[in-house]
Amino acid sequence: MSDAFILEPVADRAALRHPCLRLLFDAWLAATLPGQNLPCIDDLLPPAQAVAADHLWWLERVPGGGPSDFIGRGFGRQTVANYGIDPTGRHINDYARQPVFGRILRVLTTVTAAQQPHRFAADQSVMSNGALHDVEALALPVAGPDGAFWGVLGATRAREL
Repeated sequence: MSDAFILEPVADRAALRHPCLRLLFDAWLAATLPGQNLPCIDDLLPPAQAVAADHLWWLERVPGGGPSDFIGRGFGRQTVANYGIDPTGRHINDYARQPVFGRILRVLTTVTAAQQPHRFAADQSVMSNGALHDVEALALPVAGPDGAFWGVLGATRAREL
């Protein structure tokens, strides 16, 4: 990779390097019912867990909150290990001083504004252990049971360089 940080829309699974992320993108497409723009989190979560398991994460946008006000709702074991924290049930803004959360908030606000899938890639890491990683993530917008935007579900794959 030539850039330290890439954040770009994803319209085709071929844009994703990691097979797990391709399968997650497929699950998102399959869960999007005809006539809807976004799948419901309740419909997407089971197939997402089946293909991304420990690498999965999902965050709910706080109703009435600002564009970057999210609460962590679930984090796979590998995601928690990668970042060294488990923000389940916590406001993401509580972690704003940690370097990685600047990027995470940028991903969340971009996906919220565009309401389309985005790929994040980096050849550097600000993960808690300080090791250099090759990182690729997929961030997907999801709706709540009422069909309105609910939050962002995604998965991160990281390997040490």
